[in-house]
Formats: sequence, structure tokens, C-alpha cells
Amino acid sequence: MMALTKPERLAFEELCNDSRISSAELARRLNITRYNATTLLYSLERKYHIRYVPELDYARMGFAPLHIFYLNFEKKPKNSELKKLISSSTRILFFATTNGDFDAVAFALSRNPVEYSQIEVGLQASLMDYKATFRSAALTGTRFGFMPVSNAQLENANIDKNYKKLLLELNSNARSSIKELASRTGMKENLANYYIGKMQEEGIIKRFTAFVTDRVYKTTMFSFINYQISKGVM
Repeated sequence: MMALTKPERLAFEELCNDSRISSAELARRLNITRYNATTLLYSLERKYHIRYVPELDYARMGFAPLHIFYLNFEKKPKNSELKKLISSSTRILFFATTNGDFDAVAFALSRNPVEYSQIEVGLQASLMDYKATFRSAALTGTRFGFMPVSNAQLENANIDKNYKKLLLELNSNARSSIKELASRTGMKENLANYYIGKMQEEGIIKRFTAFVTDRVYKTTMFSFINYQISKGVM
């Protein structure tokens, strides 16, 4: 696995804080020429397949808190089999196999308890052949990090239709210019710019950020699970 060089790391940090930063501003912050900043940007995108997306506030889009499912398998499935099963779900934001107290974790979004139940039942049905056992918890104030929202989830978000149009485009490439966004959504440039500002002002968009899509980094994860116990039951 290739490690980020110092210039790449510094540039990537800036992109994580604001993926819509211009090449000129990136150059100023890194104290390099604009040409070098542009070259560095292209190099990062080519080597690590960086994706630029908005980080969104789930609650302000009509979703319940992020849920996490902890899975254990009696019969271990192959990663390729898991990928095929999980990729068909539009509600799972992130899925990873793990070593430790559980074999896999899945993060999911739902709008209400009914959708939550559908996600859980769907997972159980998909993984029935592997005799999977489940534990689940609703995470509030999670520190697991940023989870991008899929376009399928955006379609279900309870937000203004103009917001939704722009977010679908920004979710494909958050570095798209206002001109490009206006063209793709059929809006005037000043209106597209206004709506993006309003979403930031209202807290729907927390920031514009970036993440690597073709490298797997090993991470230690501490899991905190809340159990609600009825009186007299241990």
C-alpha cells in the first residue's frame, strides 16, 4: 500500500476540510505555485481515486440516527460473496469485515422504525446461509467518522426538491463548478449558488470533503453498545 507523501498529506487534509477549495487557494495554503498545486491534485486523484462529496446532517434530511449492526458468522462467507449481497442494499452506507469480537459491521440509515426493521430483516435474509447472528445499536454522536450518503438515500431525503437536485450532483463530484451544477440541474448560476449557501447555513451540508476509494486501511475500532434492560431482567 502506497503511503502519502508529506505534500500529498497536506493537500489531502485541505481537501478533507473543504473539497471545493480552488487550486489557487490550495497553492496559497501550501506555499507552492498554482501549477504545482494543480499537479499535486491530479496526482492524488489518479493514485488514490479520491471521491469528493458533501458531508450531510442526517437529522436535517429526515433520517433517524445512524445505526450500526454487529455481525458474527457461524460459516464464514467469502468477501466477494458479501460484496455481492450488500451492494444490492440502498440503505447500508458502509460494510466491513473485522477481526475481534465480531466478524463484520454495517452502518445503515433509516427514516423511521419500519425502515429500520426492514434493513435488519433484509440483512438476516441475505446472510441466512452463513447462520449470521446480529447485535445492533443506534449511534448518536458517533465517532466512527464520516459516512457518505448514497444517491438512493438522497432520493428519499425529506428536503426541498432544489436542494435534492444539487446534492445529487454534488454527491457525484463536490468539486463541480457552479456553472457545471447549474447546467446539470437546469438552474441559473446565481440560484444554484444561493441554494448551496442556504444548505450550509441551515446545517444540511456540514462541509465538503474527500475520501480515498481504492485503498483499505487497517483501523482499530472501539465499540460501545448501549443495552436497554427491563426491570427484573438481566
